[in-house]
Amino acid sequence: MQRFGRMMSAIPPLEMVPSENCFMIITTNSGRSFDTDHDLTAPERHILQKLFIWVSFASSTDEFNQKKEEALLKGWNNSGPIPESEALRMIIADLEEKVSLRLNQPPKSS
Repeated sequence: MQRFGRMMSAIPPLEMVPSENCFMIITTNSGRSFDTDHDLTAPERHILQKLFIWVSFASSTDEFNQKKEEALLKGWNNSGPIPESEALRMIIADLEEKVSLRLNQPPKSS
């Protein structure tokens, strides 16, 4: 459990602020803000929930990207592939950057 605490403290914060509908506002390191209620579909929000935990547990940016691809292909409750909106793509790129910083690895996505 002590290892987990060190991992969490090394991750740069992802700013999330509750909005009026109890969804979140996500602000990336570049300063771009996304309202998950308006900018993402329900399946995209589900994908992000899965990826938030992988920011802490992925052992490489390759593993994080593999989990991203799996989640996008599987969809929400095995509904099938989820297309990546621009908003989702930008949020995921920010999450990958956080994995990269935690592991001191360069990001793989462009």
